[in-house]
Amino acid sequence: MNKRNKAAEKEFFDQTFETASRARVRKFYAIDCNSTHAYEKYLFTHGAGKRVLEYGCGLGSHAYKLAEIGAKVTGIDISEVAIRKAADTAQQRSLDIDFVRVDAENMEFPDNTFDVICGKGILHHLNLAPAFAEIVRVLKPDGRAVFIEPLGLNPAINWFRNRTPDLRTEDERPMRPSDFRLAQKHFGTCKLTHYHFTSLLAVPLRSTPLFKTAVACFESIDRLLFRMIPGLKWWAWKVIVKLEAPKK
Repeated sequence: MNKRNKAAEKEFFDQTFETASRARVRKFYAIDCNSTHAYEKYLFTHGAGKRVLEYGCGLGSHAYKLAEIGAKVTGIDISEVAIRKAADTAQQRSLDIDFVRVDAENMEFPDNTFDVICGKGILHHLNLAPAFAEIVRVLKPDGRAVFIEPLGLNPAINWFRNRTPDLRTEDERPMRPSDFRLAQKHFGTCKLTHYHFTSLLAVPLRSTPLFKTAVACFESIDRLLFRMIPGLKWWAWKVIVKLEAPKK
């Protein structure tokens, strides 16, 4: 990502955090409870009491919970507005968290600093080659990273994305199989778990008593379909990415 595009990203997210402009798509996130729970379980299990770097410290940040379970947390973001709001929240909750505006593709942290690196919906905004190299550099040799990211091959989801360009930046690129092949060049382990294919059909039921049952049923169908037809997993909405054994 060049300097002009990084400036555009910063401006976009400054405005997003000031105005909550993505509120109209929040309904879709009603169905992501399973992926969020799996992400949190891994993160809190491995992050408790450790040195943790969180990419993106805006809405949905896990920095506060990590600090509450004993982690020494640093949160980074391209948006000064996000940094300011996150720092205010930490102060209100009497939590010791460092929030800094940092370029994730060129960080100033020393080598081998962090035990765990995490983020939600971050990697697909980055130039992945330098981003992965930086993750490897600042992770300790036995460190690990976990991210939850959108995938970019489902035609229906891409149709919606194409109709709502104001909700994303020009550089935003949901992830594809080639991105994970690149990750494998930087990490000995790259484990993917895919979520939310048919479960998106439960969104219209989110305000009804049937919603939780519908989500559970559709998630079971998703798991079955992904086992029977492995290629369908790339039509999922989200993927949890677990990166271990950084290649130093």
